[in-house]
Formats: sequence, structure tokens, C-alpha cells
Amino acid sequence: MVKFTTNSYNRHSSHFVLFYGVLLMEIIPAQLAKNQFGDLLMKAQREPVQISKHGKRVAVVISPDEYDQFTQLKLQNLKSILAESIEQAERGELHHIDDVFAPLTSNEIEG
Repeated sequence: MVKFTTNSYNRHSSHFVLFYGVLLMEIIPAQLAKNQFGDLLMKAQREPVQISKHGKRVAVVISPDEYDQFTQLKLQNLKSILAESIEQAERGELHHIDDVFAPLTSNEIEG
């Protein structure tokens, strides 16, 4: 991954993450995100926007549609894992319960 900085890095300038010349997402310092929240929301409708604080990633803002797609992919992945686990159990290949539920969040387990 290659980073390209638009200005010298400070809390008032954004920069971009490039991968082989393809723009992946804009990185915006938290202070700038706070000061330009409306613009941040508009950008997030078009592409993910990463928020950094003290040079570390703290959040990624995405559109509701992108979030829905992401959660759908997670659900499909979970269903695939569970289907494989059922097939393994039917073949007598059992796993410890902690290994089965490790990929799940508490909301997915309870919900």
C-alpha cells in the first residue's frame, strides 16, 4: 500500500490511500472531520472515508447501502461456516464450541 499526502500532514489536511495507483479511501484527521462533518457525510455516500486521530485509524464512515452490503456479506460468510460445520459434524468431525463461535460478535450470538 502506498500513501500519497496532499499537503504536509497535520490535523487540518487529508491524505489518500492508494494501492497500485487505485484510490482506496480518503483519510481525514478527526479534527477536520469534526469541523467539516457535513462534507464528510457527503463524501461517505460516494466512498468510504477513514478518520484518523494522532495518526491512527479510529473509524471508517460508509454509506448505509455499503454498510448493508457489508453486513450481508458477513451473514453469508457465517451461513457458509455453519453449513460446513454441520457437514463436518455429520461426518463425525467435531469442533470445540469456542472454535465454532469465535468468529461471531455478541450481537450475532444473542440476536
